[in-house]
Amino acid sequence: MKNLKIILFVFAIFSIIACGESKTKSDETNNEKTEQTDGTSDESTKDNTKIYKIKSGHLVYKTTMDMTIDTWFDDYGNKQYTVSSMEMFGEKSGTYSYIIDGYKYDYSIGSTEGTKMPYYASATTDYDDVSAEDIKKYGIEMLGNETVAGKDCQVVSITSPIASKVWIWEGIPMKTVSKLGKEDFVMEISEIETGDVDAGKFELPEGVTFSEY
Repeated sequence: MKNLKIILFVFAIFSIIACGESKTKSDETNNEKTEQTDGTSDESTKDNTKIYKIKSGHLVYKTTMDMTIDTWFDDYGNKQYTVSSMEMFGEKSGTYSYIIDGYKYDYSIGSTEGTKMPYYASATTDYDDVSAEDIKKYGIEMLGNETVAGKDCQVVSITSPIASKVWIWEGIPMKTVSKLGKEDFVMEISEIETGDVDAGKFELPEGVTFSEY
């Protein structure tokens, strides 16, 4: 269970690294700009309500701790459903997470109780236009471009809050490597699909009670 918490914490950190620090409330995204529906990014406009530059899709990550992170997203990341799971001693453990209408819902596999809290989205960061203040604050260094899973990614390293290196494509972290003690923690995308996602993925499950914080 300790490993699971570490992985989830690192995944959250990497989401911040990939998406930036500029936060806007998710419920403000209801006034959407013109959307593309073919799964490609909209280069003609810059919308700070978009977490990713891709409208919708499905991402599967594998980690060095044998955890699988399955994420479906829509509305440029303002709707998400994530299953983070791992198997230890023949027993599956992990969490389900939803981001819906400006709230984040979480509950553990096998549980009927969960939490609900306001969710503040991070707009996609253009690292070619990052401020000198943020470069100093996070120790950001641009390392050029490399290919991950067939995608041309921007490679960025940071020193804070965790010494990390991240490969980013259209606002999506495709691969991350961070220092956890003496070892590297690696999270890398193994599958990626862009395009429409079944709206049912973003419906909260019946039989689970969420307490608001």
